[in-house]
Amino acid sequence: MLPSLSFAAFVFWLLAVPMNGPLLDAAGIADASGFFLIPHILSLVLIGTFISGDTFKKLAPTCVATTILLSMALPLSTAAAPWLLMFLSVCGAFVAVDATTRLHNAKSPVLSAASGLVLGNLLFFILHLGPKGEFLPFALVSLPLLLLLFSTQGTTPHKPTFPSARLLHYLPFVLVFHIVSGLMYSAIYPVYHPAALFPGAELPFYMLTALGAVWLVKKHRELALIFGILLGMAAFAALQHGQLLSINLSMFAMQAGQGFVDLFLLAYLLSFVQRIRAVGLGLATLCLGIYCGQLIGQNMHEFVGAIVMTGHIALNLAVLTLYFLGRRRDYIDPPAPSPEIRAQSVHLPAYHLQPALVPVPIQNLSLPQENLDPPLEERLPENLRLLLSQRECLVLAHSLDGRPYRIIAADLNISESSVKTYMKRICDKLGVQGRKGLFDILEAK
Repeated sequence: MLPSLSFAAFVFWLLAVPMNGPLLDAAGIADASGFFLIPHILSLVLIGTFISGDTFKKLAPTCVATTILLSMALPLSTAAAPWLLMFLSVCGAFVAVDATTRLHNAKSPVLSAASGLVLGNLLFFILHLGPKGEFLPFALVSLPLLLLLFSTQGTTPHKPTFPSARLLHYLPFVLVFHIVSGLMYSAIYPVYHPAALFPGAELPFYMLTALGAVWLVKKHRELALIFGILLGMAAFAALQHGQLLSINLSMFAMQAGQGFVDLFLLAYLLSFVQRIRAVGLGLATLCLGIYCGQLIGQNMHEFVGAIVMTGHIALNLAVLTLYFLGRRRDYIDPPAPSPEIRAQSVHLPAYHLQPALVPVPIQNLSLPQENLDPPLEERLPENLRLLLSQRECLVLAHSLDGRPYRIIAADLNISESSVKTYMKRICDKLGVQGRKGLFDILEAK
């Protein structure tokens, strides 16, 4: 519960204060995100690249306290707001990474992330109904960040959702989506604001899709991206009609698509062992997309429609390609049958090379049985057989004596590039790099 509440406190603060929230508008502070985003992005990159876990834990509490104080100082000194926002962006980067990485300690991190998004947006919705521009609302928005000062140690760790994913695998899609969504807001919001059914009417659609995406992200991860993009295209199509209802529907569809993509990104980042690095670089990518979208929208008003449509079509085709390639990969090379064994892929127990008790079944393989080398394959322990696919076991078994990839390819009657692909997947699942890392982990005590 605490990780979800602390993440909700961060989402509430982010929406209400630095991201051009209603509090700053009421206080007469304009273009807050312009002062906040660039140093915030750079700070996130620095945290993800250079800050170790121990250093981060030492700095995070101070940054949380400083963020609260700077936020409450904004309505008291509007003339100094640009400087305060730049300092706030640096401290806020630590707050963002801290609040997000804490979700990993929840029993169900994806559900906890969705709950935090929903609660944070619900509080932001309620904020529209109260007074703004005064000290008290700023304090009420900032003080819940004190939850980040409480430890979440001792909670149940989760099983990774993307056990062998690479950090840069999906981030380009997230970047382009947020650039396009930033352009969409530039096109939609000026006509939506006066036509809105009531202030904040779009937020429930974000909250509903964030919750609805929990199962989808766990079971069919690329579909969450595809649904987000399709809803973005639907938002663009609805905007073309220019009627009161279609304008509202356009904003609702845009918010719903954002909910799918945001929850996907959180689940993806939390799956990595080096979570501070993944979250820092992932959130920097998200913020960079938002900033680029805003910048393009402000300076290219007459081309926003064409840019948005082109971006959506290109991204939709790219993600569809990614999805079908993933389906083909899963069909050819099915995942390991046991999620419990998958969760151990980073921290495999040490063992000696010895004959396994259960041989890998070979009767269903398309490769000729004479290509199988039983003495080599019997050296693979049973837990490796469960973790790796049948073809990965074959390739690993044939690589144990240090044979070149071209020889392994000839033995197994496959291409050399396929051998390299299998070896890369094996290294990803075991959390090692190269053959030396494989041999070290196989020979470890």
